[in-house]
Amino acid sequence: MYCYCLFCKSDKCDSIVYVATKHPKEVECEAIYPKQTQHIRKQGNTVDKLKPVLPGYLFLYSEEELITFSYLFDFPVMGILRVLRNDRGRYELSGPDEEFAMNLKKHGGVLGKTPVYMSQGKLHLVGDSFAGLPAEILQVEKRNYRMKLRLELVGQKLETWVQYEMKEKAGGHPEDDSGENTETNPSGGDVPSEMNTEEQHKQPDDRD
Repeated sequence: MYCYCLFCKSDKCDSIVYVATKHPKEVECEAIYPKQTQHIRKQGNTVDKLKPVLPGYLFLYSEEELITFSYLFDFPVMGILRVLRNDRGRYELSGPDEEFAMNLKKHGGVLGKTPVYMSQGKLHLVGDSFAGLPAEILQVEKRNYRMKLRLELVGQKLETWVQYEMKEKAGGHPEDDSGENTETNPSGGDVPSEMNTEEQHKQPDDRD
């Protein structure tokens, strides 16, 4: 299985998925962009909504190596900006990027909640990764169980909000969480009150 990553206009991902999957000119392909069900604040209430996790990034899968992607650029509805290359200058993904792509395919494009555990007052990613990608926690919104991650995908440094769930630390130690609805940063301290607004925590492309 060959995996590729396309960077596209975020509002064109559904069109690209349709064209890549339903109108193959080169080889049979499957196209997916990562989504996750997240708690979103809307008009003072918390609602669950399926949202893109990495807006603009789309993954292409094929049993045969793709030599050209030109057919994807032929359609006027397309918004592909570029095909990303790996650290060897090739299009097919490898290493953690491939692991993430295959994990995404395994779950049909919808990622589950990101597992974390509490240790010494700080949240830590289980396995220090986000679905296979090395990542670090930048900010935590306990009220809605969301956190902001910094990660690297095909050489691109990205930041994104994801939904998390508490797990026990390896070794069976229970989570150390007071359960208070406070917003924290990775150092365990409270986020200043002036940042405790929906606008400060709004994701890119956080549209209704």
